[in-house]
Amino acid sequence: FIGLDISFFAPIFESGQRMATFFYVDSSTGNSNAPVSALMDAYENPEKDHSDGYGKWQEWRNKQGQESWLGFEAVPIVFKAYDDIPLSQSGIAWVWMKIAKPLKNTSYFKQFIRQNNIYLYWETFGYPPHCQPLGDDDFECD
Repeated sequence: FIGLDISFFAPIFESGQRMATFFYVDSSTGNSNAPVSALMDAYENPEKDHSDGYGKWQEWRNKQGQESWLGFEAVPIVFKAYDDIPLSQSGIAWVWMKIAKPLKNTSYFKQFIRQNNIYLYWETFGYPPHCQPLGDDDFECD
């Protein structure tokens, strides 16, 4: 299986190991000439416009014959293209990572939480410390 797991990518990058990050991403994509530098630049400089870099990744995905970002959720996360991740396609661990913090202020996040029955779980068993209910049928997370 080839895939780019954000839970590995982010800590390697944040530890300052740029070359190790590059090789991890490159090998995770099957050494298939993925635009690794564009991903790293978007991660390192989130305030900039990275639409060209995301376009390069979309071209790469299309050339690989992939219809979705399944296994490569790190890409739309880093480029803040949350709507490109199907609500039910991926695990939930990445939504709690530092890199996905801006996600928590989007409608996608609330849809994701509801679609994956996390909201129902919270209503039944209690909210995590970083989330709280808002009124009778809403919530917010830090």
